[in-house]
Amino acid sequence: MNYQLEPFVKNTSGLAPSHLADLRKSGLNDETIQEARFKSVPPRLINKILGFNAQIDSLIEIPYPGTDFSRYKLFPPLTDREGHSIKYFQPKDSAPRLYVPPGFDCTKKLWRITEGEKKSLKATQDGLNCLGVGGAYSGAKKNGDGKSDLIPDLQNIPWQNKMVEIIPDADFKTNDHVKRGFYRLAKLLEEKGAMVFIVELPDGLKLDDYLCHHTAADFEKLPRLKCQSKEFEEAKLAEAKKLTIQDVILSTGDLQRINFPPKKEYINPLIREGQIILISGWRGVGKTWFALSLANANTTGKRFGHWEIINSVPWLYLDGEMAIQDIQERYKQLNPSGEEKAPLYFYSEAYANHLGLPRASLINPEWRDNFKSVLLSKGIKTAVFDNIASLAPGIDENSKKDWDPINQYLLDLRFNGITSVLLHHVNKEGGQRGTSAREDNIDLSVMLKQPSGYLPESGADFIASFSKARVAYADLNKLQDVRFTLTEMDGDLTWEWRNVKAEIKQEVLRMIDQGMDYKDIASELGISKGRISQIKAAEGKK
Repeated sequence: MNYQLEPFVKNTSGLAPSHLADLRKSGLNDETIQEARFKSVPPRLINKILGFNAQIDSLIEIPYPGTDFSRYKLFPPLTDREGHSIKYFQPKDSAPRLYVPPGFDCTKKLWRITEGEKKSLKATQDGLNCLGVGGAYSGAKKNGDGKSDLIPDLQNIPWQNKMVEIIPDADFKTNDHVKRGFYRLAKLLEEKGAMVFIVELPDGLKLDDYLCHHTAADFEKLPRLKCQSKEFEEAKLAEAKKLTIQDVILSTGDLQRINFPPKKEYINPLIREGQIILISGWRGVGKTWFALSLANANTTGKRFGHWEIINSVPWLYLDGEMAIQDIQERYKQLNPSGEEKAPLYFYSEAYANHLGLPRASLINPEWRDNFKSVLLSKGIKTAVFDNIASLAPGIDENSKKDWDPINQYLLDLRFNGITSVLLHHVNKEGGQRGTSAREDNIDLSVMLKQPSGYLPESGADFIASFSKARVAYADLNKLQDVRFTLTEMDGDLTWEWRNVKAEIKQEVLRMIDQGMDYKDIASELGISKGRISQIKAAEGKK
């Protein structure tokens, strides 16, 4: 190759034509190329940089911003003894480094990591905020004790609560060596407190190739693989072999040996990681107020009733029927200061429709996939669907067949660590409306009932009753019926709550003192005459 060094365009001085063409092929514009300070290496320096004589026509120097370190792209690539193509080179005895492209915003919560400098530059240029590592194994190293750890550049970053998307080349799906390398990087980042996902590119594509023909919005719709801790604990996954049914059948010894990560608690004992929760009640009983208050309590870290906030996590409240102004007003009343320990997001069907977006629909596979991508990208841990009737238009509520796709979607969210809270109306008899299959995979079912003597002008005043609860035995006593009443104090709203058993006891004794008949008391309070006798006998013993 006849090498010449000459300036070609204003922003890319110092690059040979073939090198400039190579960079542009990755979708880099001239401004990005100039900011990245790519250089063409003069021929006389090639062997000096390589440290050996090689049949190399030219090199592109890739400086690492803020350091004196560079990597080099080889033209043409070298071939090692095993026949592998070597496209990139770094100085002998130099350790892997982290490439931070110009324009990377370290203040963002979501960071991406990909394989190669050009790809990270292209992604950052397109607004995707992406770092680069030299290869699948370049983000980690072996310590003196043989254990893996992040490279120093990555160790110096505070990863706690940071969202990370790793974007390997498409051969990740088929190349076990590449798969092991990126799984190791993901595992180490998770151990530092990050929440890690692996983005699956279409077959045959690398990130820069993909972005040359797709938008950043298209990228956000790509599948995300949640890197859960158990995946890395399993030797089978570390070996990256294809699993069979036989591989995942556990003996009692396996079941005791594997260190599965515990489910994280958000509100004890109501809400944990990966649950499906159903809140039902009459129209107007206060389901929205109840669910919105749960979301507000968790994201602010404030106790709700007698239930304790354990971990504040991001929530998304999806409303399918109210005006956006009503949602705004209710949230202001519940949280006038706007304080948050974790973000609370809102998706208003009314607002989205006003902006021209299609209807939110749990029965539309494309919408479900897009919504899942949003939940994962924002790190949402709990999603409220208010309500089933509004968000599943056209569904036959009595049909198990119609409900099955939604059920599978909720299970998919569960397996990705997302808790779903569903709001639903009851039938005329006060029971669950529609197919009983809706409760098959429910972890917690809460029925909001109107108390005795309820008046419409009372507003949100109900008894929270638990008909199904997958909780620890020790927590069952925390799921006794509780009466909640929403009251106004100095323009702000606050919840009053009290144990229903204690309230019923007081009411029974009061009615007995008034000389009421047991039959009338039982009818008024919705309890048996035997229960009334028990309360009187217990009180008489004191």
